[in-house]
Amino acid sequence: MATPPDTRPSTPGTPMASTIRDVFDFDERIFTAAGEMDKQTTPASNNKQELFVFQWLASVERELKRCGHDIFRIMQPNLERQLLKLISMPAPKPRHPIRRLIARCFLSLYVRGNSSTLFETVQILQSLIEAGKGMGDKDVKLAAIHCIGVIMETIGEKVRLRNCPKA
Repeated sequence: MATPPDTRPSTPGTPMASTIRDVFDFDERIFTAAGEMDKQTTPASNNKQELFVFQWLASVERELKRCGHDIFRIMQPNLERQLLKLISMPAPKPRHPIRRLIARCFLSLYVRGNSSTLFETVQILQSLIEAGKGMGDKDVKLAAIHCIGVIMETIGEKVRLRNCPKA
């Protein structure tokens, strides 16, 4: 049984969402505004953006545990793209708390949702690791490694079995 869309109260400091489906949409306007506020306080800081991403990911993880399979089918492709985009963003860096939440969101998507794009996601994460050997952002590479590790630890059989030639 799915929760009615407009009955979830928003808590102070968390991204606002009018429906459950809105929770799964990353709001670029708020993210950009948080970056502008960071530039006004400290030019080299991304604290507000980092906090926004963390809070959004926490709310996504919470909703992924609650929502029904019909919602999964609708929002999974878009959410996969958004999670991959967050890993490869130049700012804020996907540090430990953010990369852990991203990995748990991927895991929820593929355990409860459709795992047909699992192999492609792992390939994209591997390409982030291999991009510019020795160059590139180490936080992006660490986030990709962490996500692959969490996925393979729990549901690696699906990746191996789906993409191995039959003997």
